[in-house]
Amino acid sequence: MTTPQFAVRGKPANTRPASQQRTTQEIPLPAPRTINAAGALAGMAPTDCLYTYNLMPTEYGMRTRQGYAEWAIGFADPVRTILPFIGDLENQTNDRLFACNSEGIYDISITGAVGAAAFTWATTGDTAGYGVYTHYTNDAGEHYLMLADEKNGLHEYEEATGVWSASTGLTGVDPTKVFFVMAHQQRLWMIEQDSSDAWYLPTGAKAGEAKKFNFGSQFREGGNLVGLYSWTVDGGDGVDDYLVGVSREGGVAIYRGSDPANASTWALVGVWYIGRVPAGHRIASQYGGELFVLSQNGLININRLLKGASLAEAATAATDMITRLVRNDIARTLENRGWEIRILPGENQFIINTPLLQTASHIGYVQDLTTLGWGMWRGLPMATGDIYQGELYFADEVDSVWLYTGERDAAEPSKENPGVDIEFSMLTSFQGGGRWLRGQLCRPHFVAQVLPSFNVQARWNFDFDENSGALPAAEESGAALWDTAVWDEAVWSGNISGTTTVRGISGYGQYLAIAIKGKAPARLQLVALTVMASNGDIL
Repeated sequence: MTTPQFAVRGKPANTRPASQQRTTQEIPLPAPRTINAAGALAGMAPTDCLYTYNLMPTEYGMRTRQGYAEWAIGFADPVRTILPFIGDLENQTNDRLFACNSEGIYDISITGAVGAAAFTWATTGDTAGYGVYTHYTNDAGEHYLMLADEKNGLHEYEEATGVWSASTGLTGVDPTKVFFVMAHQQRLWMIEQDSSDAWYLPTGAKAGEAKKFNFGSQFREGGNLVGLYSWTVDGGDGVDDYLVGVSREGGVAIYRGSDPANASTWALVGVWYIGRVPAGHRIASQYGGELFVLSQNGLININRLLKGASLAEAATAATDMITRLVRNDIARTLENRGWEIRILPGENQFIINTPLLQTASHIGYVQDLTTLGWGMWRGLPMATGDIYQGELYFADEVDSVWLYTGERDAAEPSKENPGVDIEFSMLTSFQGGGRWLRGQLCRPHFVAQVLPSFNVQARWNFDFDENSGALPAAEESGAALWDTAVWDEAVWSGNISGTTTVRGISGYGQYLAIAIKGKAPARLQLVALTVMASNGDIL
């Protein structure tokens, strides 16, 4: 009879499995195309990532965002509103850029130290400087910029005179209490403070008798009217112009027509509930045939509500990959100003700015409108901003307005400060799920004129920790430097495909992601990563 192995005294039997040959495999990873905060962690595509800061999805891969440079400096109080005015002349002679703070309105069309106010508020401090504007052309063809200031009411800038003034000649509504103004179907519409009613003027007029239109009766959840938005869309039976009213509690009432006083040309389309909206009045934007509104349920696509979609469908259709992130941030900062939506044409991006609570970690959600991929800005101190002549100008919470441009952050020409390198960080999606792997090497492939300083680390089995490793010195690109290299002998800078340097990665597991961080002295493109890992079944 054979004795069982576990009963043999003395040296125990060798239970280690037979030796297996260790193999190394190459794992090519394309540059991610979008953040995915909605998919299954164990089933994401290699083209998704868990987060990406300042390394934005775009054509051919991921590209570092632009930097920013000082534009207007020396405000006594922080700027609260940026006002672009585009004049009637094609040579842009009458174009102007204004900034409002609690003291008044400043002309910042030319970069440099800010001068005296172009207009001083009648009442300073408190919420003065928070405003909403619209461009308006009257029947005489005269161009105006209409501004509704929260503390001082309705004001106007006239192109012909280049002068700001408080609006006069209105009856039926108190112009000093108007905090919101917009144009719809050649009419100016206004909202008074603490009201659920709107007032509208005759077509082609900026003065005269304002007639009241009640929105509050449509808002079952209550709340004051906080915004009106003109929206042109094909609702299924041809192109229509809609007027959309939004209450603070999240009621949305949509009307179609041209004359609110004529029942045959004006009708209620429908009423929806989208959840409470953030503080302030810059919570909506139209892009193409879509109207987007921010609420505690995320970014809501009003067009989808109009076509019968549920609230959940209307939210996920707009920001399906980042809805959870936006919803969580809005829940934390619902009462904070700073939520804004902007379209940046030069970069072809859709921007959701968040309240500027901590400058160093401040983020904005950014969608590339070509690839529809989402990324996040970080460290851009944007309290408020707007587009002027195709460029983004934004104000911080201290004393400056900045231009989103260049390749470095916080460039200060007035102080001969070239700025600082842009820091980026990204975590790919987790790949694997079969055999155990042991990390060996990783090589990012960049296309850049100046290579970054970077660090890569492996993340195993759903570890989300951001890369915190030290950054080595930047690599030499081999490109010549202007004013230093010798003409006809030097190789001048151009695109460099990939890098010659690999970084070691450690650890083991069944699911692997790569956390990369770096500093970019110039804009660069990440096109792919190559990972080397060995069979980790025998540890």
